[in-house]
Amino acid sequence: MNEPLNIEQVLEPCAVCGTPGVRTVYKDKLFGKGARAVIIENLPLRQCASCGESYYEPETSLLIDDILAHPGKHAVSRQVSVVSLAA
Repeated sequence: MNEPLNIEQVLEPCAVCGTPGVRTVYKDKLFGKGARAVIIENLPLRQCASCGESYYEPETSLLIDDILAHPGKHAVSRQVSVVSLAA
C-alpha cells in the first residue's frame, strides 16, 4: 500500500528564493577530468520549480568532498567510452 504524501516535503521552501515546492531529483555527475575523473551516480539534487535553481544539501556536499578526497575508498572502476567534438 502507498504511504500518504508528506505535505511538508512537497511544500519545502527553496533555499535561494524561498518559494515552496522544492523537490529532490537524482542525477549522475562528473567531477574532474582525465585519469582523475569520478562519476557519482544517483546524487540527490534539490531543484526549485519556481526559480530553477539547483543545489546540494550540506550533507550531500560533505559526502561529495569525502568521495573526491578518497575516491579509491568509495569508487569501483569501470571502462567508459569518451567522444570528443573538438576539431
